[in-house]
Amino acid sequence: MEAPEGPVIAAEGWLYDDAAGTWTRLGRPAGAPPEPGVAVWAGDTLLVLGGTDWRKVEEPEEMTAERVWSTGLWAYRLN
Repeated sequence: MEAPEGPVIAAEGWLYDDAAGTWTRLGRPAGAPPEPGVAVWAGDTLLVLGGTDWRKVEEPEEMTAERVWSTGLWAYRLN
């Protein structure tokens, strides 16, 4: 997940606040896959769509979109 726009940057599960010079770890919401999908800022809310869950795959032939890709929308509010 990366959303490198504005004074707060989200990358690899962390938020960087340029004004404060601080890093904050983002928690994973309940039901979210271990690896988040694409992200975008909507005002002061970070929206994350889907992601991947490799725990469901034991053999290469099991690597299908249905087994690996998780859909859903998660939101992180700054305030």
